[in-house]
Amino acid sequence: MLQPNLADRNGRTPLMYSATSNSYPDVSNLLLNRPETDVRLTSNDGRTLLMHAASGGSTDLMHPERGHKAAVELLLARRDLNINSRDRHFRTPLYHALASAKIGMAYRRRSAQETADALRQHGAIADDPDLLERLESEACEEVWQWLHG
Repeated sequence: MLQPNLADRNGRTPLMYSATSNSYPDVSNLLLNRPETDVRLTSNDGRTLLMHAASGGSTDLMHPERGHKAAVELLLARRDLNINSRDRHFRTPLYHALASAKIGMAYRRRSAQETADALRQHGAIADDPDLLERLESEACEEVWQWLHG
């Protein structure tokens, strides 16, 4: 029997792992389509499914142009998903998406910005002082300008 809400010792569900790894979009879609899947669960560090997907580079879950429009609609359009939720460090999904943009590879920055765009289009707000401070201190000029542009 499939138990999509069963968590491991870190509090992470199969969907959190699938969303973070970006390796199994079909598994993510299957789990998201199950009515018993609770997308509001958090791992032990307070991170939601959306935070895991945003920081893990789960572009297939986050971006319809990559072929998984149904997953985007299921994840971002759900009424039971708080797009501005905060983990135990008070970081938002938008923070997790943009913080991953500091990685030097151009495609990774672009992916992070696309993820952040998807979040902002669904109501994410950029009021996280931790995020703004981190982007400024790590000289993420390109991301900083995008966020304020």
